[in-house]
Amino acid sequence: MPNLHKLIKYLIFLSLVILLPIKMVGQTKDIILDDSYNKLSWTDFVIKIENKYPVQFYFDIDSLPNFEVVVPENNMAFLDKLNKILKPYSYKAAMDEFGHIFITKKIKVYTNLPDNFYRQQTQKEYLDNGLKRNDTYLKTDNIFVTKHRTVGKKGNDNKTTATVSGFVKSTTDDLPIIGGTLQIKETGKVVSTDDSGFYTISLKKGDYTLIINSLESKEEKIKIKVLSDGRLDLILEEKLIALEEVIVSSERNHIVRGTQMGYEKLETKKIKEIPLVLGEPDLIKISLLLPGVQSIGEGSSGFNVRGSPTDQNLFLINNVPVYNSSHLFGFFSAFNSEAVKDFTLYKSNIPANYGGRLSSIFDISAKQGNKKEFSVSGGISPVTAKILVEGPIKKNSSSYMVGLRSTYSDWLLKQVEDPAISNSDAQFADMITNFSFDLNKQNQLNVFSYHSFDKMSLTNQNKFSYANNGGSLEWSHLIKEKHNLNVALIYSQYNFTEENSELAISSYKDNFELKHSEFKTSLTLRPNSKHTITTGISSSLYLLDQGNFLPLNDASIIEPIDLGQEKGLESAIFLSDEWTVLPRLSI
Repeated sequence: MPNLHKLIKYLIFLSLVILLPIKMVGQTKDIILDDSYNKLSWTDFVIKIENKYPVQFYFDIDSLPNFEVVVPENNMAFLDKLNKILKPYSYKAAMDEFGHIFITKKIKVYTNLPDNFYRQQTQKEYLDNGLKRNDTYLKTDNIFVTKHRTVGKKGNDNKTTATVSGFVKSTTDDLPIIGGTLQIKETGKVVSTDDSGFYTISLKKGDYTLIINSLESKEEKIKIKVLSDGRLDLILEEKLIALEEVIVSSERNHIVRGTQMGYEKLETKKIKEIPLVLGEPDLIKISLLLPGVQSIGEGSSGFNVRGSPTDQNLFLINNVPVYNSSHLFGFFSAFNSEAVKDFTLYKSNIPANYGGRLSSIFDISAKQGNKKEFSVSGGISPVTAKILVEGPIKKNSSSYMVGLRSTYSDWLLKQVEDPAISNSDAQFADMITNFSFDLNKQNQLNVFSYHSFDKMSLTNQNKFSYANNGGSLEWSHLIKEKHNLNVALIYSQYNFTEENSELAISSYKDNFELKHSEFKTSLTLRPNSKHTITTGISSSLYLLDQGNFLPLNDASIIEPIDLGQEKGLESAIFLSDEWTVLPRLSI
């Protein structure tokens, strides 16, 4: 028996010796700070650790100095060493189980919630619900809700007011939140984010409550302390709404807070809610549902805006002009809805930077790729097939998006018994690519391309083909946290070919081509909260090859004609100022 007791004690001791170090190794020896980290700058120190280990640092780069790191020589755990390195600068470090390392000034971040953080539902409450609801989310106690942020640095200047600016992005895909509103609770002052998610607001120095709202995100409340001019970037969580009833209402807040007249904007989410044409969302057909827009007829791609002719409508996709906006005799739009983020229609009071169109501007923004994860989506309709591929090039800083669409309408035409239709041919395809790069907090680069073509044949006697090709290179620079500089190089090309063999004696072929090259730069200045000044220059070169009119075959008596070439240069300087005279009056 004594020997048995000794054997049991020995086994217990051996188990502890084996198992305990396994747990400790995973916690303390994953990250080793050796002499190679000594005397590195703080930035290089962080980059080296992130590249070698699966961790990520979070800290305010503007307030934490880029000091020289001195690694302690004793055998301390990684987190203890890190806290000792940061102690002379009054900063503390904390790390959660996912490898997120939080560096904060004076106050330590707690990465674990208290035991009673989630309130348990009692049996009575469960019965009172009558089992009618399947709650997806747990309600939490109202603690750790208010966030505090400091903007600027104390004693930077003697001004009584300061400018706060930054970007508002989504936590889901790191894309900018467009049209989000930021309200100062104490003063009632409201500003909104632009197309890049950027905002700027002027405030007197002091403490405020900032309320951030957006249609697709949860409301966020932040206590801010404004010390001087500074940057405040914000990230909002996606809002999921469980619908219990349907309420039809207008965008009252947009009407009250916007001064732009003749302005319509639709996002992809809204576009997909509208009934489809042959299973394919059509941006052009959707625009016909807007006030003041009328179709010029069935089977035609154009439309009239408040009575103006179709040639006064300008179609742009990421600043690239598109000269034929339809596929298949006007039955389909030339823009793949899966690759489009939103479109804006200006019907009056057109901004100065768009030039001199008399009727309307149809401005389309291509979707940016997901900067966090790779994804593929696609779909098949009765006449088309499409696919969208997107993902990060470098996580959280650059992305790509490729959208492809094509038709198999030939197969459908062959099923029709009428020879005039079954002997016809109709094909089209388009491709959109978009590459986005966040070079740093002040600079963004975007590379975009668009390609589409159509090829149609009616009873093998009339053949038509045309193509749109174009691209743009855009650079956006943030100046002093509140001004924007945008520079763009734009190219667009359109060609058209027709062949007519209805009568052999008069069969012919004609073609033409248009090339458009453009340089455009714009500067948006915000001297204060009441003025937004936009100025810039643009220069466009047009090369028009009017083509040739040629006999289609030897039996044709058509005389060859060279219609010649033309070119034109159009340059402009533009300037506009939006002045908020009173809270309800803008000029």
